[in-house]
Amino acid sequence: MDKPPISLVQRALLPIGIVQFLVPTLPRFGVGSDIADTATESMMRAPETPPGAFFAIWSIIFSAYLGTALWAQFSRDHVIARIAPPLASAGVASIIWMLLRQGQTSDVLGHLVLVAMFISAYVAARRFDETRGTGGSPGRWVSDVATGMLAGWMTLALALSTSELVRTLFGIANTDAEWWMLGFTLLIAVGCAQFAFSKITASPYFVIAFAWGILGVILNLWINVELHVPAVLTSLLATFVLIRRLRLGATGARARP
Repeated sequence: MDKPPISLVQRALLPIGIVQFLVPTLPRFGVGSDIADTATESMMRAPETPPGAFFAIWSIIFSAYLGTALWAQFSRDHVIARIAPPLASAGVASIIWMLLRQGQTSDVLGHLVLVAMFISAYVAARRFDETRGTGGSPGRWVSDVATGMLAGWMTLALALSTSELVRTLFGIANTDAEWWMLGFTLLIAVGCAQFAFSKITASPYFVIAFAWGILGVILNLWINVELHVPAVLTSLLATFVLIRRLRLGATGARARP
C-alpha cells in the first residue's frame, strides 16, 4: 500500500501542540485570569469535582500530543494520517476553551467548545484503535498515549462540565443537591466510558486517565467535603466498572456495527 504524503494537517499539529503549552502561561504576563483555582477556590469546588491537583494530567496529555505532533512532521505512516484531523480539531478546541476560561466568558459557550473537543477526542481514539495490532513504533506508542488519555480524561471532563453548566443555569450552589449532582455526573461519565469500551477504544491509557479522574472525585468527596457515604458508593461503582473492564476487556473500534 502506498503511504500517504505528509499533509498540512499533520504539519499543523506541531504549532497547535506548542500553543497548547503556551496558553496557560498567558496570565503570568497579565493576559486573562489563571485557569487553576486558588487554594480557597479549590476547597469550594462542587463535591463531584476532583481537587485541582488532578488536573495536572493535562501536562501529560499535552506532552503526548506534542510527541505525536513531532512524529507527524516526518512520518508517512497511515496511522498519523488518519488521526491528525481529529487531533488537530481537539487541539484547537482545547486552545479556545482555555482562552474562554481565562477570559471568564459564557459557561454555555465554553461547554459547547468542550463538547466539540470531546467528540474530536473520541474520533481520534477510535481511528487509532482501528489500527491496533497492525504493528508498533515509538510514534504509534506516543499516539496511543495521546489519543487514549485525551479521550479518557475528556470522558470525565464532559460530565463535570455538564454538571457545572446545570448548576449555573438552575442556580444550584455547590453545597446543594450533592447526591443528585454526583449521580448525574457519574451517570454521564460511566455511560460514556462504557460506550468507549464497546465502540471506541481498547487503549489502556483511556482506562488510566478515566480512573485517575474518578479517584479525584472520590478523594474530594472523602477529604474536602467529607461526604463519606457518597465517596464509598462512588468507589464501589468505580471498582465495578474498572474490574469489569479488566476482566472482559474492550472491543473498542473492533466492535461490529
